Amino acid sequence: MINVKNIGSKFPTEVTTIAQNIRAITSKIARGMGSDPEAIGLNLFTG
Repeated sequence: MINVKNIGSKFPTEVTTIAQNIRAITSKIARGMGSDPEAIGLNLFTG
């Protein structure tokens, strides 16, 4: 198992950037499908 807390403490900028990219991608997908993120199950990524 990968310890997320350890990764976050070592690479905070990278982890934050990845999270932001995921949110941006999922929001684009949601708009493309004409639905809000929760309607297509992306609320886990968008918070």
